[in-house]
Amino acid sequence: MKRVLLSFLVLFALVVALPASVTAEEEEHPGEHPGEDSEGMADHVRKAIKEFIWEDTRLKGGHFLVWDEKEEQARVLDFVKFHEKVRFIKKKEVYFMCTDFKGRDGTVLDMDFWLKKTDDGFLKVTEVKIHKVAGKPRYTYDKDEMKEVE
Repeated sequence: MKRVLLSFLVLFALVVALPASVTAEEEEHPGEHPGEDSEGMADHVRKAIKEFIWEDTRLKGGHFLVWDEKEEQARVLDFVKFHEKVRFIKKKEVYFMCTDFKGRDGTVLDMDFWLKKTDDGFLKVTEVKIHKVAGKPRYTYDKDEMKEVE
């Protein structure tokens, strides 16, 4: 009997917690997953971001630099990793992906990249924004609309 009750409680806790985690994911990442279609868009997005980072780093003397508007300073960053999901925001026709970078001071920054398809079908990075500094968000999303965090 105790085993049945414990199993029920564990199952109940999982069911209650599941919708909250889905909601948090949706708030943090706008858009929908574009799917792994025949074009392999997730791979194209990652490749376009890698090329953007590489070229930007080359042009800026070997450093990936981002202007931090809130702190009013340039941040010197090193790429760490891509987050898992690529998103597509239909009404803006943009692809979106999060990445992690590490500042020279050791601070981890969650950087968001937005990309659009060009007329010739290539993906171009159109915006780069600091989403989180040391895990603290600067903005979140309500559906696909960005909202600043105080």
